[in-house]
Amino acid sequence: MLAVEPPWRLCADDSEAHPDLEFMEGTFVIRDDGSMCLVSWGLVFDPEPTETGIVAVEQALASTAELLEGLALERQR
Repeated sequence: MLAVEPPWRLCADDSEAHPDLEFMEGTFVIRDDGSMCLVSWGLVFDPEPTETGIVAVEQALASTAELLEGLALERQR
């Protein structure tokens, strides 16, 4: 874990989970703007991941987006 600033920011080095990468760092930020929320997720890799790695990241982003959309819909009820 590189940085945690609850409840809005988490930054982690995940290189150990991906031995084919020399470096992998992700930052997840949530900003509460009252009636809406901004979510930002950034990933940095070295070396550039394989096509399989990129597909895995895209799938993770899609799953996270679906989860956040579901939470937003629940909040509106």
